[in-house]
Amino acid sequence: MADYSVAGGDAFAAFVKKSEEEEAKNAAKQNGKGTGSFTYETQQWVGLEQGQAHILRLVGNPPESLTPGFKAGPYDAHEIFFETIKDDNGDRMQLRLPCHAEDINDEHIMWRIINKVKEVDWVEDPANPGKKKRVPKHEKTLVYDKITHGGFNPADPKEADSYRYSKGWSGQQVVIMNVIDREDDWCVTNKHTKLLSKKVTVGKDGTAYPTIGVPSYGFLSTLKKLVKIYGSWENYDVQVVKTGQMNTPYEVKNASYYKSVGVPEIDQSKLEVVSLENGLTAEERAYERYDIAKFYAPTSYKNLKERLGKTIQEVDATFSTHYYQELVSLAEKEEAERKAAQEEAAAANPAAPEAAPVYTAASDPAPIVESAPAYVAEPAKVAEPAKVAEPVAPAQPATPAQPVMATRGTVNAASALAPNKIAALKGWMKLTEAQKAQIKDVILDAAGNVTNVLYTEDAATQCKCNDCNMPSPQDFSSCPVCGADFEV
Repeated sequence: MADYSVAGGDAFAAFVKKSEEEEAKNAAKQNGKGTGSFTYETQQWVGLEQGQAHILRLVGNPPESLTPGFKAGPYDAHEIFFETIKDDNGDRMQLRLPCHAEDINDEHIMWRIINKVKEVDWVEDPANPGKKKRVPKHEKTLVYDKITHGGFNPADPKEADSYRYSKGWSGQQVVIMNVIDREDDWCVTNKHTKLLSKKVTVGKDGTAYPTIGVPSYGFLSTLKKLVKIYGSWENYDVQVVKTGQMNTPYEVKNASYYKSVGVPEIDQSKLEVVSLENGLTAEERAYERYDIAKFYAPTSYKNLKERLGKTIQEVDATFSTHYYQELVSLAEKEEAERKAAQEEAAAANPAAPEAAPVYTAASDPAPIVESAPAYVAEPAKVAEPAKVAEPVAPAQPATPAQPVMATRGTVNAASALAPNKIAALKGWMKLTEAQKAQIKDVILDAAGNVTNVLYTEDAATQCKCNDCNMPSPQDFSSCPVCGADFEV
């Protein structure tokens, strides 16, 4: 059984930094400032239901697209653009594209095709004098409709909804991750992780149809905030709730922390399944994981040529481009590399049986698999759950702190504080047990905000935090109240 290495702290620091950069870019645009033995069919998924809490332990490093300088392993989280479309023969296919390249010159051929077809003109907006609006430049061409609506026929009643809701060749950006599901015994019994889905629909015959991954928007940014406070997500269980709200589609809380301090910030009916283990146990590290790089690799050039080649030739005929010729060359190069890799592997180990997967950060993706469960639409929205305030993310250094997860025993041994007073200290998890024991009392106002912290007589001379103005012994490395790290 494989024993996977612990997810790296540096990768999580890069994840936080990159996520914040992406949020800044998006904000600028909005402000007008920027332009194992398991086969594929038996993959097990955790589906999120709107308004329902689910307890999970996320496994592996953040996606490579958000961790610059870190090469993702095959079992780490991966981001792709995904959509089910119609191919040249009218058959459904899954189109999987990589994330956009940092340099436009390195952009995947499919993104260059899509960008060409979806070019826009800026024209005067009659409804807003003095302002301009975007108008698709090639909207009247046949290839525009095919690429923006996935090839579905709006006149066919069976395809009308698919045409209306399809994101076309561009697809939706999703993250796919290995997780340990705390709410049943499947992972424990099978010694294997599950994959996380925004929804799993069960057909009349009992067949499960998972939506592939979770939309990156709103989910990864929420995880970033959690990681910024608590460090690697392998160190604690999380409670995930799909809210159905546009701006905050997901709420993610550190379930282990709230259980350890006895504060009812999470679903109390699921408290029993929340683990207080700081990190994966030796048994959990040995669980087999799904090779996400293999199952959800970008669609091969060969398949793009064979299944979408005619449409790409139509693009060339419409715009006098040469994408199809380039695609043929890429497919030939891909096939040559595949054969060379097979021959090299056979020469190096001619009679070796297939080994159990072992995680290494530099592992190459395994061969591409082109089949997958069907994409299904989102169900109707239900009432939103009551919102509970999350801890405010304090200012952090480049590398987030790796707090030790307290158990009930350590909380009681370290401090006699009431649970609500411990919960009010955002930097509690950064303190050592000795430092926690030096906090004699926490004074709260009627709203539950900290107004003062009292320390034992043996505590060092106190000084005020520059961020929250609350007192801390001068030998503390971080503020117990707001969690800000002190310079040393």
